[in-house]
Amino acid sequence: MPLTDPIKDEIRAHLRKLQDQPGVTPRRGQNRMIAEVARTLAGDTGRRVICVEGPTGTGKSVAYLIPALAIARTESKSLIIATATIALQEQLALRDIPMLSTTLGLDIKAVIAKGRSHYLCPRNLLQMAAVDPSQDALDFGPDGAPTMHFERPLAEAERVQLGRLATA
Repeated sequence: MPLTDPIKDEIRAHLRKLQDQPGVTPRRGQNRMIAEVARTLAGDTGRRVICVEGPTGTGKSVAYLIPALAIARTESKSLIIATATIALQEQLALRDIPMLSTTLGLDIKAVIAKGRSHYLCPRNLLQMAAVDPSQDALDFGPDGAPTMHFERPLAEAERVQLGRLATA
């Protein structure tokens, strides 16, 4: 999909609305990043990946969200943003995206998917529910080595709760 004039116009309009907000300072680097992200997402550069580096607080999130949202809306597609940290996911979902939604007058819905290490594994739950009160480590690793150590023995109420959870 080429980067069409209507998409460019939408990106520029979004950027103007954002820069009209009190306390927002236009940044040349941010504007360049917006253009490069838009060109990359639209396929105009011949590359599928762009790597942008910059210090914290320079507006990188907004610089990729503005073109990504415009292109996703034009294509009637959902936008999925993968981050390296939960902190960045929370920044996007709880601060940046709601701010853009309000500022740009768009209905943007965001959810956080925190990755597989933040979900309950039924095998591990069953092992924890059956743990001997004197046991201080569990084997959750592929090599059989203990990968979870308790800072203290589980209290009876915790074992009961784990059992209820395992049954449910």
